[in-house]
Amino acid sequence: MQENQDPTLPSDIPSLRRDEIESSLREWAAEAREQFENRRAFNQEICTRLAKAGLQPTAAAVLRVGRWGQTTSIATDVDDWYAQIGQRLAARDALVPPAVQAQANQLIESLWRLATVETDQRLAEPLRQEIVALTGRLAQAGQVQLDLQGQLVELGDKLDEARIAARTTREALDAEQAKHAETQSVLASLEKQIGDLRLAHSNALANQAADHARAADEVRAQAQQREGELLAQLTSLRVEHQAETTSLRAEHQAQHEAMLRSLDDARAQIMGQTQRAQELQTQLQAAQVESALEKGRTATHAQTLSTQIQQLTAELQQTRRAQADLVDQKDQLALEAAARIRGLLENMIDTGLLARDQVMARARRPAAVTQAEWDYLKELAKEGPDRAT
Repeated sequence: MQENQDPTLPSDIPSLRRDEIESSLREWAAEAREQFENRRAFNQEICTRLAKAGLQPTAAAVLRVGRWGQTTSIATDVDDWYAQIGQRLAARDALVPPAVQAQANQLIESLWRLATVETDQRLAEPLRQEIVALTGRLAQAGQVQLDLQGQLVELGDKLDEARIAARTTREALDAEQAKHAETQSVLASLEKQIGDLRLAHSNALANQAADHARAADEVRAQAQQREGELLAQLTSLRVEHQAETTSLRAEHQAQHEAMLRSLDDARAQIMGQTQRAQELQTQLQAAQVESALEKGRTATHAQTLSTQIQQLTAELQQTRRAQADLVDQKDQLALEAAARIRGLLENMIDTGLLARDQVMARARRPAAVTQAEWDYLKELAKEGPDRAT
């Protein structure tokens, strides 16, 4: 029986190179794959076409051409194809069971001899009937053998499928067990890491709490120490301020009293000079009156009087200069007193606002007295020369 050939394959396909043959079969497989009910028939047809093209059907070649199934399943399909080829070759031999092959050979040889030798028809007819009977029995035995071989092939296919399924199941089970073992290892590693992290976190919290406690104690001790130092400094500043305030008060009081004494002395001197100026003015007036009354006196007496007038005038001028000097001294003393008071006030401002307010309050009254006395002395100084003239 002649096999059907695909019209898409060239007639000279056995002479093509391997790559060209596989490329042509790959194109055919891409178009004809949907025509096959299962993978096994498709891969076995590829084996047949490879063999017709002069190439050895192998699992790798079938995988490159058809690309249907895994390597193990394709290898099984290729092995089945070789088994079918062997069965086809075996089917060409006589379908005689091995147990009766020797008797069948003897019978066939006897028949061959009888056929070549002229014998009596009476002897040939029973032998021909026996041959027919034996031929029928041999055909039945061959059919039984074919049925058994078909069942054996089916059992072999089922066994191969079972083996493949078992292998696949075993591989899947091994993969799942490996994944499970890997998962268990990862879980154990994660649990260990979590335990280590918890322990490290607990230790870190404990260390952090201890560090915070120590830091709080140190800060508290430093704060207490700083508070003590500030209290000591405040007490020292208060004592220094009180001592400095007392010293400034005493110094200001002494300076004020000295200034008052200087003013009293200046006032006394001014009063004395004023009285002396009045006396001199009275004497001058008396001399002028006496000079007017005694114009007729002698020239010697007039010269004496002129001399006395000049002396009185010089003394009056000297008195006026002394008054001016006293005024200048009084101004200098007032300026020095004001500068001292200003310096004291600045020191008291630097020391504290309270001391400044107290010193300022006490400094206003002496300053007012000094200004009043100074105005009075100015009036006396102005009246003195006017009266003298």
